[in-house]
Amino acid sequence: MMAVRRQRGGFVLVLAITAISLVGAAVFVLTEGAKTMLFQADLAYLESVEQNLTASGMAWARRNVRSLDKEDLGKATTLDVAVMGVRNPVLTVRIGAAADKAVEVEIATSCTKGRRTLTSRKTYRISALPPAAGE
Repeated sequence: MMAVRRQRGGFVLVLAITAISLVGAAVFVLTEGAKTMLFQADLAYLESVEQNLTASGMAWARRNVRSLDKEDLGKATTLDVAVMGVRNPVLTVRIGAAADKAVEVEIATSCTKGRRTLTSRKTYRISALPPAAGE
């Protein structure tokens, strides 16, 4: 007499397909989180580069505000910032005419990482007086 053997091949196949689907869903969720983290990291990087460019522009303006000729006031000066290691960095400084012992300085920055470009244009007021002794 022959024993009847039941085959369970279909059950194992359904179990395997279900497991693969669950793993695929988990990978999808994890990659979306990774893309969000990468986006935020790139934005934080660009913001810090923009702050560094602005600080460099302010330092240049403070150093050169008293030595610029009157005809150079109001003209934009593009500074070489290629050594910062950023893709397509731009730093432009425009020093306005002095008024009330202060000067308006306009700083325009632009930097790129990946497909994102962060551009900024801000105006600051700095003292046009000579520095005190020891500065």
